Amino acid sequence: TYLVDGPADGKTAEERVRDMKRCRKVGDVPPVYPNGWMSILMSSELKKKEHKFVSVAGKNLVVFRGESGRPYVVDAYCAHLGANLAIGGSVHGECIECPFHGWRYRGEDGKCVHIGYAEKVPDFVKIPTYQSCEVNHRIWLWYHAEGKEPDWQVPELEDINNGKLHPVGFTVCELDSHNEDTPENGADVAHLDYLHGPRAFVGQAHFTDVSWEPHPTDKHVALLRMSTEPPYFYNLFNLPANTFHIEQIGPCFAHFHMDSPMLGELQLVLTVTPVGPMRQRIVTTGYTRRGPISFYIGKKALYEQFYQIWGDLPVWANKRYVRNPPFVKEDHLIAKHRRFFAQFYSENSPKYDPKEESMDW
Repeated sequence: TYLVDGPADGKTAEERVRDMKRCRKVGDVPPVYPNGWMSILMSSELKKKEHKFVSVAGKNLVVFRGESGRPYVVDAYCAHLGANLAIGGSVHGECIECPFHGWRYRGEDGKCVHIGYAEKVPDFVKIPTYQSCEVNHRIWLWYHAEGKEPDWQVPELEDINNGKLHPVGFTVCELDSHNEDTPENGADVAHLDYLHGPRAFVGQAHFTDVSWEPHPTDKHVALLRMSTEPPYFYNLFNLPANTFHIEQIGPCFAHFHMDSPMLGELQLVLTVTPVGPMRQRIVTTGYTRRGPISFYIGKKALYEQFYQIWGDLPVWANKRYVRNPPFVKEDHLIAKHRRFFAQFYSENSPKYDPKEESMDW
């Protein structure tokens, strides 16, 4: 993402990357953690009685799956002497046990329910718990800077949950950027042909019929539609256009649906999770119908989607946020998207402070 070569001027590539991070001017960025549902793990990453450490939205958490199969998300640190429950801890029933003294906390409410060497467990001892859900083969965390309860839910994707479509793989990338940069791409129509045109499914393509608009009734949802017109196939015949319908659901999740006359039905689920104030993890999972041809096409589509993101990475990792840019009329959808995204910030949403935050990960 920093496009640095190997050793130069006596510095390694890693040292030059650190230099780039230190001298970057991030600009007057919006709050770094939006309010909403954030994907923290895929369901397959957490088996019964397993636990994982996750860092998301400035919080260190332990995610564990009880013997019942239910996932829980609690604060990573023991209330006793601060040991990290995810490092050496263990799952017992629906509780997580500390690796230091064996204090055991209930996943549902964080209350300490067992201390092996004590006659009585103090009633007031507990650790923070966080609302979560398991939908579409993912575990989600609800984050809200004001502590408010969810006012919308992660929608279930019917064709994925009923087995009509099957997973073909996933891609993961982490980069230094603001959380809003990735979804804003959908409204930035002008960059599609300029940056992504040469990287389409079959050679040079042209993006047409691009539209972006907030959902008429669900205020946390925005709708993006676009078509790609591939060139002549090996200069022999013209390929039919592919149409994408994309739903941006909240600040950290998008659902891509493509029904192509040649490629069949494809769906991609893209999540953008803030693991740090200017650090994002982007995970894209592909789904298609069962069969070797569909599987290959799904893999190819997943690769091409990652290749599209690959084109954006150096821009996102090095850009400065411009709060009041000199828009031309063709940029009106970007301004519209920024107004839409502002709903996910609130009074106490954490701000980025370059004096306190280090970009040297």
